Amino acid sequence: MTEKNEVFLMDANSFIAPYRQYYPFDMVPGFWSHIKECIGNGSIVIARKVFDEVMSGGDDLSNWVDQFRSKTLDHRDKNIVIACGKILDYLRTSHKYNDEAAYAWSGNKIADPWLIATAHVYGQTVVTFEKSSNSPNKPKIPDICERFGVKHCSLFQMMRTLGFSLSK
Repeated sequence: MTEKNEVFLMDANSFIAPYRQYYPFDMVPGFWSHIKECIGNGSIVIARKVFDEVMSGGDDLSNWVDQFRSKTLDHRDKNIVIACGKILDYLRTSHKYNDEAAYAWSGNKIADPWLIATAHVYGQTVVTFEKSSNSPNKPKIPDICERFGVKHCSLFQMMRTLGFSLSK
């Protein structure tokens, strides 16, 4: 079950997939209105690394998300940096993942460890379309969240929890 005051921290794919596949701006503006309202009331937040990833698209989605620039969570917070370091250390030392996995997640433009670290520090729920995997070179957000005790859910679970309705 979810808590009434649960805060959701969205992965980039929770913006990109709806924009490209499920809820285009011109067909389902209600989805985007709900997202905007929830960002405004603090029930949805955006990590700065995720913001940067979405902004790199140079499309209508990046133009839309730019309005939230001042509301992003800064990854340079000391506690987030420490938590991210623990995540990366786990990937480097775990027998579950190979060196390629640790290297891939260590890249400057990779938001995943920062997303999980932010959720860990602030007690937020990560929203992602990723699914668990047993791949030794492709860690997935749900697997790392579970390892660090971070709640995670799908976009659709978040929408239900927050009472999204896309009907007319």
